[in-house]
Amino acid sequence: MSWIDEEFKKREQAEEERQKRMAEEAARERALSDVVLPAWQRLATVIRADIERFNKHSIKRVWTSVTDTALQVQWEGENDFLLVLELDAPNQRIVYSAPAQPPHEWKTHAGSISIRTHDGVPALFAKTKPSSSEQLLSYEAVSELILRAVLFR
Repeated sequence: MSWIDEEFKKREQAEEERQKRMAEEAARERALSDVVLPAWQRLATVIRADIERFNKHSIKRVWTSVTDTALQVQWEGENDFLLVLELDAPNQRIVYSAPAQPPHEWKTHAGSISIRTHDGVPALFAKTKPSSSEQLLSYEAVSELILRAVLFR
């Protein structure tokens, strides 16, 4: 094989690799728009509905702030967040954390929710106990998992 043939072969291989990377990136973007964002939006809606129900019964009210990639929960009149959820779209997960306040009274409440498809639709998977494996949960069950520890401590 001549050096010219080798050069064209290298270029063909490089182009094939480039096409493969572009296809993988397009698949990730489709997953983001078809799976991750709808799951995030639905979970945010369920959490906000649960907080509205909580506020109907509680003397102390809770407020939420939602963006495209974060949901923050705080007690009315307080500056510190009670709970923060962040969408980690590239890794198809939602990370949540609630700092210990005051630190000596209760432990930090933190974890992550995986977003995958199940039966062709966006679904949430989480560990319900630290030693358990991830399992499919309804959006309502995930909301309870995340909110119960901070609203009813």
